[in-house]
Amino acid sequence: MLRTSFLLLLTGIVILAFSLWVSRVLVFSGSDSFLNRFFAEGLTIVAWVSIWEGLVTFLMNLPSHLVHIRLFQRIASAPVLFNLPAS
Repeated sequence: MLRTSFLLLLTGIVILAFSLWVSRVLVFSGSDSFLNRFFAEGLTIVAWVSIWEGLVTFLMNLPSHLVHIRLFQRIASAPVLFNLPAS
């Protein structure tokens, strides 16, 4: 879960940086057509969705994972007793 949320956040940040770079290149190149703007805005939306999904994965799923981790730690540290049948 942590790896997934980190990868989503990192991917979103990289796409956002690329989107900002593309927007800047389009503004300075003077080719401000509808398709260029559509592409740049689409990249921005994809970046924010990726960042949002990474944050939601981390913040919303972390408490339930911590509950399971604590439970499994308690089970792992529990004493094990063997009762041999009397013969």
